[in-house]
Amino acid sequence: MATTQEIKERCDISRAKLEENEETQVAEINTIDELFRLRLFATKEPRVTRLRIHKLIVVSGVSGPTLKLITQYIPKNLVAEALEVNPANLARLYQRKYLSRTQTEVLEDLARLWGIIDEELFAGDQQMMRRWLETPVPALDGEPPMKLMASLTGRKLLNGHIKKLKSGDYS
Repeated sequence: MATTQEIKERCDISRAKLEENEETQVAEINTIDELFRLRLFATKEPRVTRLRIHKLIVVSGVSGPTLKLITQYIPKNLVAEALEVNPANLARLYQRKYLSRTQTEVLEDLARLWGIIDEELFAGDQQMMRRWLETPVPALDGEPPMKLMASLTGRKLLNGHIKKLKSGDYS
């Protein structure tokens, strides 16, 4: 199993690959772990097709150490709720070689949405982002966005709301 330092070193290599391909902005990603590391550490979101992501997930799930890294950026309680595990048992998943396909798909969707909110709505301003995520939004029936992120249906609703916000519809 890879240590956090090894994961970060691999990310540096992956980031270099991404920068080499910057003209096309299509990253050559060979594992789902590489995709997550790039999403967490790269300054730009790697452009990867949904079909490529599907193929990576089919080959293997995300590793336990990468899950641990994800929980350093996305709140542990949110990750645990999305994976439908007790937050106290999340550490057990860190020890796994690979998570299940379903768990990996949930993490991929959650991390993608988290990245959109972070970069496209708040340009990396973590404090403002957290405040927005925890504040009830009238357009979301008074629910705070963070509460919606734990379920697939909630993430779809939130994606739709974000698209409206980006197009200037503030209703």
